[in-house]
Amino acid sequence: MDERPIIRHFLACDDTIVSADGERYSLVHLIHAIRPLPGIVYPRRHPLICLFVQMTNGRGSHQCRFELVVGSGPNERTVYSTPAQRYDLGTDPLAVLGLPVRLENLPFPVPGQYEFRFYCDDYILARVPIELREPQ
Repeated sequence: MDERPIIRHFLACDDTIVSADGERYSLVHLIHAIRPLPGIVYPRRHPLICLFVQMTNGRGSHQCRFELVVGSGPNERTVYSTPAQRYDLGTDPLAVLGLPVRLENLPFPVPGQYEFRFYCDDYILARVPIELREPQ
């Protein structure tokens, strides 16, 4: 029986460190806003952002992907999307699973409000906002 998971946490950070046994995760410098260094102009690419999803109550195999959007309503547009990957969440509904993802050279065409989205079987299960500010 396949059942979509419940998301406990969805966070953006500078890096994710996974323990040798793959059971524990350390998130380095949580991100809620980014201000580029002086002289950096838009459009720009950010070298690395890591996303971490912690989920439970999922069972079976699911297609998952991440998306970065800017704007809202009729002005919303996708600026980046990962390819969908199949993940087997196992059979134990009480298991807590972590999914760290490293995204390199992300495009940010303009300053403003962005949102990362986590999709499971084409349903948005989690969102995390991030603000791209003007350089000082």
